Amino acid sequence: MKMQKSNPREVALLVLGRVEKDGAYSNIALNQELKKHKMPLVDSGLATELVYGTLRQQGTIDYIIDQFTKKPLAKLPMWILLILRLGVYQLYYMDKIPVSAAINEAVELAKKYGHQGTVGLVNATLRTIDRERDKITFPDKEKDLANYISVCYSHPRWLVERWMDKISPMATIAICEYDNQPAPFSVRVNTLKISVPECIELFKKNNIEVTCGEAAPDALYLPKGSALQKQEIFSKGLVYPQHESAMLAAHALAPVPGSKVMDVCAAPGGKSTHLAQLMNNQGEIRAFDMFPHKIQLIEQNCKRLGVNIVKSQVSDSSRPNKALENWADYALIDAPCSGLGVLQKRADSRWQKSPAVIMEMAAMGSRILENTAKCVKPGGALLYCTCTVASEENGDVIEAFLAKHPEWKLESIPNLPESWHTDGAAMWQIWPHIHGIDGFFMARLCKQTD
Repeated sequence: MKMQKSNPREVALLVLGRVEKDGAYSNIALNQELKKHKMPLVDSGLATELVYGTLRQQGTIDYIIDQFTKKPLAKLPMWILLILRLGVYQLYYMDKIPVSAAINEAVELAKKYGHQGTVGLVNATLRTIDRERDKITFPDKEKDLANYISVCYSHPRWLVERWMDKISPMATIAICEYDNQPAPFSVRVNTLKISVPECIELFKKNNIEVTCGEAAPDALYLPKGSALQKQEIFSKGLVYPQHESAMLAAHALAPVPGSKVMDVCAAPGGKSTHLAQLMNNQGEIRAFDMFPHKIQLIEQNCKRLGVNIVKSQVSDSSRPNKALENWADYALIDAPCSGLGVLQKRADSRWQKSPAVIMEMAAMGSRILENTAKCVKPGGALLYCTCTVASEENGDVIEAFLAKHPEWKLESIPNLPESWHTDGAAMWQIWPHIHGIDGFFMARLCKQTD
């Protein structure tokens, strides 16, 4: 029997369903569905755009749908709401998609995932939204600026209000604009196997024009749609997919070859392998994570990248590790956090977070810092970092720790870009709208000798 051709809109719908119902990570769910359906590159590209675009613009899309349905959105069947979101995204944000195709495909999905009544609802709602798009009214900027930014820039209101209070309305808009742009794709050159110039030339031979990162010396950006995992450059371990801001962590810790290093929140191994790279694969790195399947990811990445100094094991770093007290010359804590600095790449995350998560993650980070600090030798260094811009999870954690532990001092972070004018900063917050890369926080501490 001939296999039915996969529909990129249905694949996108299935991914959005897993995100909505199960709280799945959109990138993982999308990769799994794309592998399952094995669509042509153009169709997988459309499915990818529909998933990430719909999630990025979900706040605005829901506001529009709400004006044209009699039922509150919460009362709509999940699959029908998701079909409407996909339809509106195509109508409003994808000029190259014909209106008829967007609506007709949505109706076909409604037939499969709904019933006759919901099919009619999808058809009528989308046709009315398209016909009366000029009549849609958005919140008044002068009367309620927070609501205006929340709706028009598609971010939850609590987060908009938070940023408006802590920075400014204009900066809040700038961050939201950054988050709503398609995320660029960056890789770290594995200098254990190839130099950066050699890697650039190799990409060129494969007809891929890359650009260099501005913050991390080993960062390269690939053009949209590059199928990296199908490239020999990837399979041979010459590059590792990683956000440029995250690459700065290993450079900021700057371990020397032959050192003993701890990476206590290590999976999937990006920073562990980067540390090994900077150490010329000489010394010892202990990489920890709570879950066995994540330890396997660390080991797989080490093998592909040719790293053999990383020893990974299951361990809960929020608990004391007495066996390694005063063991490490260097320690890296990439603490669990709210992820408010990487909402561009994790569009689904903005709709799943809450203020309570910030305080929960801050408490977790504090516990991990307390326990990891005991494992560092006098004279050793520790780098605490997160991918959030929430001060409670960043500077507040560091300041509370230093107030309890006078034997620890802040020290200057090395290898930050000169253009940032950091002036010997010991704590540094990367802001997306200022630095042009994902939000990231770093603090470098040194344990004093007696």
